[in-house]
Amino acid sequence: MDFHQTEIKGFIETFQFFNKKVPIEPVKRSYISVGSHLFIKFGEELDGELPNGRPIKKSPWTIWIGANVDWRLSQNGKFITGSCQPYEKMNAQVQKLIGKKYLSSSIISQLMDIQFEFEDGYVLTSFLSILLREQWTLFCENDNTAGLEAEHIDQVKQIRTLSSHFTIENLFKEIPLPINQKALTNFSLEGTKLYLLFDGHLTLCLDRCSWRVEKKDEYCIGANEFTLDEHPNIDPYLDDFKGKKLIKSSVVDPFQDARFEFEDGYVIKTFSCLNNQTPWKILKDNQKKVYSANVPLANV
Repeated sequence: MDFHQTEIKGFIETFQFFNKKVPIEPVKRSYISVGSHLFIKFGEELDGELPNGRPIKKSPWTIWIGANVDWRLSQNGKFITGSCQPYEKMNAQVQKLIGKKYLSSSIISQLMDIQFEFEDGYVLTSFLSILLREQWTLFCENDNTAGLEAEHIDQVKQIRTLSSHFTIENLFKEIPLPINQKALTNFSLEGTKLYLLFDGHLTLCLDRCSWRVEKKDEYCIGANEFTLDEHPNIDPYLDDFKGKKLIKSSVVDPFQDARFEFEDGYVIKTFSCLNNQTPWKILKDNQKKVYSANVPLANV
């Protein structure tokens, strides 16, 4: 049976069942499918078939992260690969999980961003930055699934409700930045690159990372929305930021995923999923670098 965020009891029971039964189970297959879906499969595959009768190999346990969903694979605190890299690069690197045992998972935000931990220090992390039907799904040997759907904003609100039933691991630590306590004066967008202008001629450049905008813990818009044909308009969201002070900045070490908290409950979060050592930075007069987020990269 499929349990989504509306079926809270079934979702939680399936989530707990997965995490009770799968630990110490080694990964049998890990790959990027056609369409950029990420599959991680455990256990011996059995013969099965699709609804159209086409034969398939079915695994008893599977982690599935949907196409266009942001994710990152790291080992021992170093970036290996992420969803914003070329297909060949992603597919080659995720196969490093084959033979590694699954250890546990944890929910790390009110939007059910999740971390999957494997042996030898491997960690797979997801980040919601697009309204998309398939976010992530857990498939169990008892034919139950627990999956997130976020095709429209009402489903994201349901995810927010579901998350209140989980312990959310807060990984952020406050840091001093030159833009703290300064007001946002303007913004610009180039593709998915977001530039935020502050008093004092300072610019926060979110140019090599993913990001999303929240208000009072609710999702507003994300970077990957701009990969869709609709090309949503970010102006109504960030216009509300103008004149508001950035009251606190926090990051998750070592990947410098950031949380920028403004007045009146406005928040911008970032996520490192590119093979780049500097996911975001702060410039003075659009030239002088006054702060740079630094991400350790694996030598792969």
